[in-house]
Amino acid sequence: MRRRRAGRSGAPEERPRHGGGAGRALRLVAGNAVVLLGLLLLAGVVGEVFLRFTTPFVANRLPLRFVPGVGVLGEPDAEVRWTDGHDFWTTSRTNRLGFLDREPPADEGRPAGCHLTLIGDSFVEAKQVALAAKVQVRLEELAARDLPAAALTTSAFGLGGTGQVAQLALYDHYARKNGPEVVTLVVYWNDFADNSVAVTATHRGFDPERMPFVTAVRGPGGGSGHSFRLRPPHPEALRDRWRRSSGLSGSLAGALRAGWEEMRGVSLLLDRLHGRAVAALGGRVAANRAVRGKALGRDPRYGPGLEGLPLDAARLDLPLVLARALGEPEGRRTPAVAEAVAATAFALDEFRARAARDGAVLLLFATHALREFPGPFETLRALAAERDLPVVDQYDYIVRRKGRERLPEAAYPNDGHWTPLGHRWAAEALLEYLREHPEVCARTGEAAP
Repeated sequence: MRRRRAGRSGAPEERPRHGGGAGRALRLVAGNAVVLLGLLLLAGVVGEVFLRFTTPFVANRLPLRFVPGVGVLGEPDAEVRWTDGHDFWTTSRTNRLGFLDREPPADEGRPAGCHLTLIGDSFVEAKQVALAAKVQVRLEELAARDLPAAALTTSAFGLGGTGQVAQLALYDHYARKNGPEVVTLVVYWNDFADNSVAVTATHRGFDPERMPFVTAVRGPGGGSGHSFRLRPPHPEALRDRWRRSSGLSGSLAGALRAGWEEMRGVSLLLDRLHGRAVAALGGRVAANRAVRGKALGRDPRYGPGLEGLPLDAARLDLPLVLARALGEPEGRRTPAVAEAVAATAFALDEFRARAARDGAVLLLFATHALREFPGPFETLRALAAERDLPVVDQYDYIVRRKGRERLPEAAYPNDGHWTPLGHRWAAEALLEYLREHPEVCARTGEAAP
């Protein structure tokens, strides 16, 4: 029986239970936690509603697949969403081949008239603009109005993150089937780095022996008079990259990644938080890049491709470092720069041989950004002169026709890729060249089978 004691008024007083204060504290903490969770939930709902009213989407979507002999490519007939979070939010669809262009002819045969095909990286892929604004579409429209005799048709095969070496597969497997009269390679300054296996593996975290694109490696069996040979892409390149960088087992990492991607697909707020987290972890990723670079630098197969680059830099942008180094006189270039230039020269020779075989004119298109700093444009022009290849210079066209002060309008300030106006100016520059050189639309050989 519980004992009671009399209070001052004489009424019995119940003693407090043992631990009663702790119980009240726990209930108070639990109550506060519920309130806090409720507030967080409310904030999340408000944030989600706000984003849905003000932002079409916050995460990029580019469904990928592996194509033997080509590498990682877009899924056919898939929705692609792309944004830089500031200047554009673009939703488009890939065609049945997996490229962000119009549907190819049903039989992939040669279109009537003069056909010009563009091959390049993300500038040709052009996820930043609608299809109607892209250079190939604008060029075809302008030519129909201003150069009708050419009966010009166009196509584009763009794949972000590739250089001319990897783009050889785009020509062999896709572009050649159209039997183009003009093959136009769109060149950006990071293409030199993208043509180097060592730089690409270090910068993007790939195993150099298991790359997701066609690569040029030193060794027997080289072509076009070079010591390089083409190595096909590896089907497990992306999975290996994820497993090595996460430190988890492949199956667990894949499951976690798939689950998180599913959640991100439902919530714009989670997408935004994911982007912030990735940005915050940038330093750690860069540090891993330096570790990879040092490891590859000790490998005799890939070390020369990195020799002379500052691999100790905390936030290293290797393609930018290499592009700036192209401004050095040829005799003072580091082995890394020399290797990247040699791989690019090899790719140009391979393209030239293919174009000659197929009776096409090979044309180089220098994006205006190739002139951002000394070196890349001059290097490309020297390689082109050695091979008697014409170069269309977008920078020169803009300055002559639109004025130097309008150069910034050609690219998005937060992204660097062409705006719709940049695409139009690229089309105008190509049209100007075709008008001044009508012979390029005259076939010089037999159509490709």
